[in-house]
Formats: sequence, structure tokens, C-alpha cells
Amino acid sequence: MASCSTRMDDVEGDFSIDNLYKETMGVVEIYKKQTFKACRAKINELGDTALHLAVSMAPEDIVEELVLIISQFDKNGLRMINKKGNTILHVASSTSKVRTCICIAEADRSLGDVRNNDGESPLFLAAFHDLAFKMLHLDPSLAYSVNEGGITPMHLIACKPSAFRSACHLQWWEKIIYYCKYYSIFKLQITCFY
Repeated sequence: MASCSTRMDDVEGDFSIDNLYKETMGVVEIYKKQTFKACRAKINELGDTALHLAVSMAPEDIVEELVLIISQFDKNGLRMINKKGNTILHVASSTSKVRTCICIAEADRSLGDVRNNDGESPLFLAAFHDLAFKMLHLDPSLAYSVNEGGITPMHLIACKPSAFRSACHLQWWEKIIYYCKYYSIFKLQITCFY
């Protein structure tokens, strides 16, 4: 993993949490001007970079722009980890931002294999947060990855009774919603073949 010797004091610009909330475009401009320093700067006590926080808080289009900027100038900037060992793909997998996960995974496919301090890959976090199915469509080989305990993402999904209709006693209106979700997944599978 990339190490960090850059401190926030070395980067010109405001990477404060408040600025990330209010001025996400300003952060993009700082990245454009000072890419190398900015992508390595740890901005909070958890060791997060601005990109870690942007992935969890900023609109997806802003994150996509930041990922594009960083991947053009410094691929290791995408591999920065925080104190928990999480990369930006770990953070994205813990949210419901599928588009962000896809963007990051396409920029650096090796991030899918990185384990955090708890031994979790991004796909395991995605399974825990119900994103695994969508991520497996992006990269089917992830289905064969295992954590340190030998558990695959499919094991995690299988342990979630709510993932299967047979394990749920649904009200009539919940059955309609379930059917609509199943239909949209089926439609996604069909479009992936074309």
C-alpha cells in the first residue's frame, strides 16, 4: 500500500470536513493543481484522505471526476489506506453507491483484492451492505475470492435469509416490491449479455 508522508499543512487549499460538504468543486480544483500532494494528504484522525471522505459524502459525479484526475497522475493515490486499512473501494462498498464502486474498480482493478485490517475485501463489505450482486456483474472473478477464514462472498449472501424469498414471509404489498426487484435484477442480467 502507498504510504503517506504528506501532511495537510503541506497542501495549499482547504480540505476541512466543512469544505468537503460545502465546496466539493473547490476540492476538485485543488486536486487538479496539486494532485500528488493532495491525494496523499491525511485529513482527519482516522487517516482518511479527501478522496475517502468524498467517496462517502460527495455526489457521485464529483467522485468520478476525482478518481479520473488521480488515476491519470498518480495511480497509487487510489490505493491510499486509512488507519482501518480501508481503500476508497472499501468505503464505496460500504455505501449504496454502485456507480462509484464501478468507477473505482474500473480505474484500478487491483483494489478488489486489497484486505483491510479486519481481513475484509471490498466485495465482503459489499455483500454485507447488499451490493455484492452488482459488483459481481462488474467482475465475476470476485466470486472466487475468499477472506482469511476461507469464506466467499457467496457464503455471506447465503447467510442472509432476507436475500431469498423462500426465507421471508412477505405481506401482499411486500411481494409486489420483491417481484419488482427480481424483475429489475433479471433485466440487468439480460442486458449484461448484449
